[in-house]
Amino acid sequence: MKKWIFPVLVLLLVCLCVSALAEVWYVKTPNGKTVNMRDTSRKVVGHIPYGTALVPDSGKCTELVAYVTYNGVSGYVSWNYLVQDEPAPYKKSSSSKKEAAVVEVYGEGQYSVSVTGGVLQFQNKKGKASGTKYSEVKFDDPVSLVVTATVPKKQKIDYWLINGVKLQLKSKTLALVGEDEDITIEIVYK
Repeated sequence: MKKWIFPVLVLLLVCLCVSALAEVWYVKTPNGKTVNMRDTSRKVVGHIPYGTALVPDSGKCTELVAYVTYNGVSGYVSWNYLVQDEPAPYKKSSSSKKEAAVVEVYGEGQYSVSVTGGVLQFQNKKGKASGTKYSEVKFDDPVSLVVTATVPKKQKIDYWLINGVKLQLKSKTLALVGEDEDITIEIVYK
């Protein structure tokens, strides 16, 4: 066997291994827009469209950013916007608006508030919903919760059911008083 064949075969094998290790990642943003590519000074050097396939340079990546090349320009992209499975084409959300009401619960005892057709969040000092979104909350002390409903396009809230009682909420605040109750809120759309 000729002396040069072995080094060529080794080089070919190394190239195949390196290309096999190169993983394809895809750009996926929550709003379907482009993602910024930045240089080492954090200056934006390019915009990469949603769904674009990229092969990060593993030697220059960190835990937070991937080093990629797109349209001949190289830079860093946050791993937060890269996924390994090709994303489906982006579709805008069908919801058009959100409606919220404050439910104030007063009284003695333990409460459980659950909601169907919306989410519950605790009210912050500014009167806005904040923190984790729940479908059910249990508590012992009086509390103010914000119930937020995402209203689908071309629909409106028809009425609210509070423990099976139909209410047309004209006010955005509803005070409930009682003892040891489970409160069920259902938002019904037209």
